[in-house]
Amino acid sequence: MSAIRILYIPVGRKNFHMETASRYFQSSVNYLKQLSAPIICPADILYDPAEVAEFLNAQLAQGPADLVIMQCTTFTDNRFVTEVLERTTCPIFIWGVAEPSIDGERLKLNSLTGFLGLSNAICHFGRDFDVAYGAPGDADITRALEEQIKAVSVIKALKNARLGVIGTLPPGFTLSDVDV
Repeated sequence: MSAIRILYIPVGRKNFHMETASRYFQSSVNYLKQLSAPIICPADILYDPAEVAEFLNAQLAQGPADLVIMQCTTFTDNRFVTEVLERTTCPIFIWGVAEPSIDGERLKLNSLTGFLGLSNAICHFGRDFDVAYGAPGDADITRALEEQIKAVSVIKALKNARLGVIGTLPPGFTLSDVDV
């Protein structure tokens, strides 16, 4: 199978608990490097839709993406995913990180709200996507990402496959005719 290009796009807002968000980002990058396919990661969380556009433009100049993993590291709005939707045609995997603690104070990340908003925006655009919610390394996250990577790999291999027919059609089997 040919190699697939996976872009990891961690998004967030700076008005949340940045120390916690940065820890999630670093552990996510370390975790993603252990998966079955190479994943292209930015140097830091992308805090502005313009940063998402800049990252995508730089990466897509080197070739199309086969999958985008978009992580709501903190709450975000839909402008972040709109940049992805406008620049790609590939499936999108939305990953929300679990709130580290709920202690009666303000939410540290509020990732779930961003996760739901991004999912809604993708539905509105009619694009393919999958979702997972949890911490880097959770069994459910690993299973969902590996399934997505495998599916994208198979789809890419089938798109690039060449089929041939040897011989002629048997009499009366015109339904077996191929014209490529």
